[in-house]
This record gives sequence, C-alpha cells and structure tokens, in this order.
Amino acid sequence: MAVFAGITDAAEHQTQALAELAAVTAPGESLVIMGGADPLPLPEWAPPRTFEIVQMVCPHPISEHSASTNAISISPLTPDDSAEMLALVKLTEPGPFFARTIELGHYYGIREGGQLVAMAGERLFPTGFREISAVCTHPDYQKRGYARRLVTHLVSENFAAGRVPFLHTGVDNSRAITLYESLGFVLRTTLRFHLLRRR
Repeated sequence: MAVFAGITDAAEHQTQALAELAAVTAPGESLVIMGGADPLPLPEWAPPRTFEIVQMVCPHPISEHSASTNAISISPLTPDDSAEMLALVKLTEPGPFFARTIELGHYYGIREGGQLVAMAGERLFPTGFREISAVCTHPDYQKRGYARRLVTHLVSENFAAGRVPFLHTGVDNSRAITLYESLGFVLRTTLRFHLLRRR
C-alpha cells in the first residue's frame, strides 16, 4: 500500500538494515527509506534515487466557507476509482502511490466531463496527526483552485476529528509550497529520502 522504512545514519548499520529489508521485499518492489547517510548500493537493490522534501504542518483550522474555491464540487473516491487514480499519479508524480494506497485514508477527487482531473487524500497516521498525500492535478486542469479546494477540505475534516494535518512536497516545488503557505501551513523540517527498488 505504501512502503516506508527508517534506518540509522550510522554507516556500519546500514548494510545490515538494507539486507534485512531486501529479505522482506519482492523483486521489482520499491520502498522509501528515511534516514541513512548514503544507502549502500547492495547487490539486492538498484541504485537509489535520492531526493529532499519539506515537511509542513497546519497548526490552525481552515474555514472551508471562506475559501474562494468552495463552489468546486468534490466527491469521495473508492477502490473502484483506483485505475483512474493510478493514471493521474503516473502523469503527475506526486509521490509513492500504489493500487491499495487508497485504503490508508479518505481520498477525494474532482471530475471534469466524467474524467478524474484532481485528487488528494490521506496516508501516514501518527497519533494526533494525519498526512495529506497524493495532492495532484492533471496538467490540462491546473490553476483552477482544485488543489486548494481538496487540501482545504481534508484539513477541515482532520481538525474536526482532532488531528493536526501535515504534508510533504519537494524542496524545489515552489508552487506547491506557496499554495500550502497561503492556506496556513508552516515549514517543520527538511527530510532526505531514498527510493530503492529491489532487483
């Protein structure tokens, strides 16, 4: 559904950690590692793709009624929508998303002419918090306020449930960062991730 692992930065322990992860990962499967100085390219793994992301948190509720995009209609997504969701993710690359990721939380979408053109949902769930994830809009439908509408709705839902929303985006994704800041998100930290694929 979503495969994440955390490993120590201590180089002497990384080889063992990556070998243990390889033992429980099928060939062709991928996982995302948080931490680690530079994951060692062991025989079991293809060379890693390393990237940095910002983690942002929304410390205060957002009123959906004050959002200029409140008139945009959104609808819940279900496992029946997985094929369309995967196609949108493949086109926009918002981060790790697989066929069963939808089972991790609530997902919502916006449709134009019956086509899914934008979506966002939930993934990680540490106590008291909830990650907003897979925020993406088809390139032909950008700049219409769809991401703002979806994120605002998810923030409102989570605060109503007593959870603080947070999210991640690439350090160089200035457009997304500006959007999230305008909604009230603030920078918490910068993280380094390694995407590994099992040979």
